[in-house]
Amino acid sequence: MLRSLVGSEMCIRDRSTGAFFENMVKRALTLVARTLRTAQYKQLSVAIVLLALLIRSMLRHLRRGPTAKRLVHSTPTAHLQRILDLCPEVNKPHYLPPAWARNAWTNLGVFMAKSLALAKLRTTRLTRQRLTTPDGGVVSIDWVDDDVTRSLPETAPIVIILCTITGCGNSSAFFFKYAAEAGFRCCVFNRRGMAEPLGTAQFNVIGDVEDCKQQVAAVQDRYPGVWLGMAGVSMGSALAVNYLGQTGDATPVRAGCALCPAYDVESCFQELTNGGWVAGRVDKYVLASIKKLWLKDENGNRQRLREHNPEALQSCIEAESIDEFIRSHVPFTGCADRRQYNERFNPMAWAKQIKRPSLVLNADDDMISLKCNIREDLVDLVPGMVLIRTGYGSHLAFTEGALGDGNYMCRVSMEFLKAAHQTDYDFADNESGLAK
Repeated sequence: MLRSLVGSEMCIRDRSTGAFFENMVKRALTLVARTLRTAQYKQLSVAIVLLALLIRSMLRHLRRGPTAKRLVHSTPTAHLQRILDLCPEVNKPHYLPPAWARNAWTNLGVFMAKSLALAKLRTTRLTRQRLTTPDGGVVSIDWVDDDVTRSLPETAPIVIILCTITGCGNSSAFFFKYAAEAGFRCCVFNRRGMAEPLGTAQFNVIGDVEDCKQQVAAVQDRYPGVWLGMAGVSMGSALAVNYLGQTGDATPVRAGCALCPAYDVESCFQELTNGGWVAGRVDKYVLASIKKLWLKDENGNRQRLREHNPEALQSCIEAESIDEFIRSHVPFTGCADRRQYNERFNPMAWAKQIKRPSLVLNADDDMISLKCNIREDLVDLVPGMVLIRTGYGSHLAFTEGALGDGNYMCRVSMEFLKAAHQTDYDFADNESGLAK
């Protein structure tokens, strides 16, 4: 009965709260009328109670404040404006999770359960392309190789996923179906140590721009002349900002997304460490994943790092927070000290240099990329950037749909990239000289 009252298609994807509420009431009244016709009074009483509870829950849910806001430069670039004209969800953003997933931890739990199921079931086949860097390091590209992707033309646009702090191709599977539905080929860039043992005693939690350039060049070699977009997810957004900022107009990537970024890596993880008991537990959980990935003994990583710098390795092992680990691993990044590291890899040092249309998405209830770190002023500094800030969403979760099967983050990102691709081929881009 509850399923008939809610309906699988009655989801928060409606473009306004009014449409959602109207749909809910129509279904409830239909159920009540059907029950009256069959004189099933016990069912009628249950239906009325469920209706009252659902309406009460939704009204409280909708009164919780604005669902989302969009911030752009007072005079956005002509290219960005054309993109926004093709993006109803970006132009007038609206996100609400299902009432039952309003809590940030519930929202995140649903996302993690879905991601784990996709990773374990391996519903999407991936093929791995390994690359050796000039210094002997190893990075790789995971290419989506499902039936839909194989049916795409060679000229199909490509979205490059820069994954989370300890992610890889399999853990990014939640994004794949949205890319395929938009007609995009999808690949995931694996940083050093993520998918393969370390080839040298060098790695970077954020990711190295020179490695990323080599991976982008490999994509171009495989699909010459194809349109490229980029989406950085969580810590991957830092690499996306660094790459787009450092390459400027020279990059072949035509548009980018920074999804749930933490902004200033010099201070953001200190905020997490000092953010109270819950934030501290999150910090410890992510730290354990970082150590498990890069400091493995079984695959030779730990021995390789020990031979290079035993003091730095010991500091990494003893680190009690993400911030401490990042500071301790600086000798393994090719930097002389923390100051040089921030100059080269802090995304806030490069954000203003971005020359491509960019979408940034943050949620106020994110327990990792904290609300206090969000930099709304960036849109005033970068005319080609748009920021969507939602009240709900947790970290990457953005559950949507009555049954929680959707992801607003992936949907709005691909809408933005698809519009960017369309505008590049519908109009001559006066700023970069790209022809139709």
